[in-house]
Amino acid sequence: NFRVNIQDAYYFQPDLEANAYLDSLATKNLYGTLNLRGSLDSLNLQKSNLNWGENTSISLSGSAKSVTNPDSLKLYIPNFKMNTRKSDIVNFISEDSLGISVPDSLELVGSFQGGLNNIKANTILKSSDGTVTLVGTFNNQQKLVFNANLDAEELNLGKILKNDKIGTLSFAIKTSGKGNNLNTLDAVLESKFDSLTYSGYDFSKLKFNGNIKNGEGDVNIAFKDDNLDLDLNTHMILDTLNSKFKILLDLNGADLYNLGITNNDVRIGLKLNADYTGDLSNFKLDGGITEGVAVYKNQSYTIGDFKFETAIQNDSTLL
Repeated sequence: NFRVNIQDAYYFQPDLEANAYLDSLATKNLYGTLNLRGSLDSLNLQKSNLNWGENTSISLSGSAKSVTNPDSLKLYIPNFKMNTRKSDIVNFISEDSLGISVPDSLELVGSFQGGLNNIKANTILKSSDGTVTLVGTFNNQQKLVFNANLDAEELNLGKILKNDKIGTLSFAIKTSGKGNNLNTLDAVLESKFDSLTYSGYDFSKLKFNGNIKNGEGDVNIAFKDDNLDLDLNTHMILDTLNSKFKILLDLNGADLYNLGITNNDVRIGLKLNADYTGDLSNFKLDGGITEGVAVYKNQSYTIGDFKFETAIQNDSTLL
């Protein structure tokens, strides 16, 4: 058993007092129980817990190998639990600077196994603003292999992001893949939305999926109801240095008033195509919009076709 305060370390290292995070940590005592056996090469941790004040605690058990060598570090944590509250978290982060609102309470439970390049996790984050579950594996040793299931239930993302237009989310996303690099990546993505609202409008019919084989494939987004009908296809050829994306958007129709976008009865339709080549720092983007039409007060207006071209390179920018 132990009970300490970070301020005790200031006597030996006065410079620590200038660290804002440590200064916040020193406002409450650290106490708990550590049951350690073994050496840094092979360490066993049994039924240990760490508390910071009355509302923040961590409890875990398991083992670790090669603790001093991150490349060889291996963890086996079959039981992990952390509880905390907003009143503690805001001592270390600024909600205003991050543009977020931290949930009033959070609880993270789960298990972890593996190292930096090979990890298996099963975690559940419960908060006063919803629940997120992640079950997955990641291996980047001889080749990249990953598998993940991400589920959200009654996630109040609008409150967290301080955006009242975003409603409560409930969804399930599954993805898996493997490959030696981007050029050889095989991957699939599936999703299902039970609750997805924006500006009070229900978008839960959204379909979002993808399939990539040997670094080439498609990601598709589709939605159709009485007020919105769209299909967005992105065909991609992945490359470490020079990826290519061909984007085709078919907006068959959108009632902007019923979607909550405009205050007047406006409906539009158009087709958009675009080609993107390069990476974030050196790329070329060109495309165009065709078959554009807008309807206002039952009067139809044709939108002329137009093209656009953009290029950003190390020594020049084209718009």
